[in-house]
Amino acid sequence: MEAAVAASVLDERQVVSEGRPGAGLAFRHPLVRLTCYEGLSAVQRRLLHSAYAEAVLRRRPAAVDTLATHLTRADDPRATACLRQAAERAAALYANDAADRLRRTHRPARSAGRRRRARPDRPQRRAAPPRPVRGGGRAAR
Repeated sequence: MEAAVAASVLDERQVVSEGRPGAGLAFRHPLVRLTCYEGLSAVQRRLLHSAYAEAVLRRRPAAVDTLATHLTRADDPRATACLRQAAERAAALYANDAADRLRRTHRPARSAGRRRRARPDRPQRRAAPPRPVRGGGRAAR
């Protein structure tokens, strides 16, 4: 880490943890962080996400958004419950885009050829009728 700080890849910064300020490190640029992350093997990434999720569980177990992200990336089966809780929290706060994203992450992927079955408890969507073309469809001269 000293070499990374000396090379100006990492900056030493003040961070707040559990309400107390302390020394911390941060990447100088997002591309440097991304490059370092992509240099990790899939196993290393899963292990780091798992370790981070465990730390969050110990310190902030109510942080379901963070837990959902890291447990999902760690391929941890506990991610399902966290994704569901995070989607419910987002929907309760009217954060609909976030709720939809979390629900899509939680939902198992459909195979490409399968179609959605009709559900009698929900109204069926119909395609909108075609709109008329202005100007009678003729090109302007």
